[in-house]
Amino acid sequence: MVWLRRRGRRGVTVRARCIIRSGDGKILVQWDPQRNSYILPGGRVEFEESIPICLVREMKEEAGIEVRPRRLSYIVEVVESSPPLHEIIFFIECDYQGTPRSLNRYVKLEWKDLEEVKDSLWPQPVAERLANGGGEVYYIALVDGSVRFILPAKRREESA
Repeated sequence: MVWLRRRGRRGVTVRARCIIRSGDGKILVQWDPQRNSYILPGGRVEFEESIPICLVREMKEEAGIEVRPRRLSYIVEVVESSPPLHEIIFFIECDYQGTPRSLNRYVKLEWKDLEEVKDSLWPQPVAERLANGGGEVYYIALVDGSVRFILPAKRREESA
């Protein structure tokens, strides 16, 4: 992400992140020193690559595991004015096979209790929804670090 900013590229970057839970309820996270927070593992979607295929590729490259994307949970749009950044991140619940291990020196994977990392998991609206059990698919817009929208994908009809 940083190299895109340095080169002054414009446009929208698409990313995909896995929500992976262990059998004992822990969540797979990685430390992001640039944000000084935990993030969910995943990466940038390459040209002509689908989001599920990106997750399969990234998790094989960075964690040595096979993932099966199961359910879209969140779509987060991040817009920052300085430095200019616009990215859309898809958070997808995934099943996995294998034992996750850090294969990339820049990626340190860890199993953590959600309660242990929820205050330091980026983005916070996703962390809060994960802590509350998830549920509906949400679209979240973060503009210059502030939450602008949190919308459920489908609105529930209220009974009279």
